[in-house]
Amino acid sequence: MSSPTRTLRPLLAIATFALALAPIQLGASIIPVTYQFTGVCSDCSGTGIGSLTLSGYTLGDTLMASNFVSFSYHSNLFDIAISSSSELQSIGGALVGPLPAANFVNIQGTAPNTTFLSTGNGFWCGGSSQTCGNDFGFTNSWASAVPEPATFLPLAGALILLGRARRRRRAR
Repeated sequence: MSSPTRTLRPLLAIATFALALAPIQLGASIIPVTYQFTGVCSDCSGTGIGSLTLSGYTLGDTLMASNFVSFSYHSNLFDIAISSSSELQSIGGALVGPLPAANFVNIQGTAPNTTFLSTGNGFWCGGSSQTCGNDFGFTNSWASAVPEPATFLPLAGALILLGRARRRRRAR
């Protein structure tokens, strides 16, 4: 007959592992998640690459300033960096799954030349709020969410605890 301690240890390990994965399984991630933009340039060489980091966002919901963490965009002609919500004037649109897909996203920073727009039909541009003409193209795609590294810290901790518990059990 097994002791209560031997029965509870595996259950505790499973519960710890499940708690470590809980933020990943939630619809709206409380951990910042980065969505990757790729646009084929019509006026620059190659592609324009963007990263939009959101917190508490669920695919398909309207993008809100309360979800915004940061946005950056780079091509060989033009860069945008909005590193905090204090530098954000407005954000709109939605990332609708399944990704990758073209989506309507409109981001306006408070600094000059920090407007970014992508549409569901593939058009995209970046530049000033009046013309959005510093960079543009006719094919775009937003890729699936990339969890931030902080997502994996609880999981790594749970795995370390499981390993230690197993090592102690073998040492007995």
